[in-house]
Amino acid sequence: MKPTLIVIAFALQILSVSAQNHQYVLTWRGTAYSTNALGRVVATRFTERDIIKTIAANNEITDLRNLAFVYRADKRDTAVVRLTDGGMVSDWQQIQYSYTDVASSNGTYTAKQAFLNDEYHDQAIGSLFGIENWKRNANGSTVSYSFRGSFQFALPETGTVYSGTFSTGRRVVDTSDP
Repeated sequence: MKPTLIVIAFALQILSVSAQNHQYVLTWRGTAYSTNALGRVVATRFTERDIIKTIAANNEITDLRNLAFVYRADKRDTAVVRLTDGGMVSDWQQIQYSYTDVASSNGTYTAKQAFLNDEYHDQAIGSLFGIENWKRNANGSTVSYSFRGSFQFALPETGTVYSGTFSTGRRVVDTSDP
């Protein structure tokens, strides 16, 4: 009886991990354009680390080493998560509301165009274009994933326009409690 319970527990663990969201570390690099005190347009570089710092400060988190900016492919959004368990600290921008996907018949290659939204604005704040590649094994499990492209958005209240590129990296498995 005991070996049967071990097998069942192991099977449930495998199913639990495979049912988790597909979330991947996201490199997000670009330039922010705004005006300075003299009224001149200035360009400032920014990365995903700036997003992580902002979300960490908003959540009173001081150790940034345990945080990652990710793209959650199943949810079509970006978020900051804990590296220890993949649990979400906060989402950031979404591409799930208005989009067009042009996919290959087997679903391994998709050209995506989407409007960017966040929780602070009623309207879309920008857009992105990217190419998504999924590789799956015979069982349908993900072997590799990539999503890369470009984005542009504006935050009118700060008078800032952002433009840049993004690409996904390694997977971060969410093992946190739902």
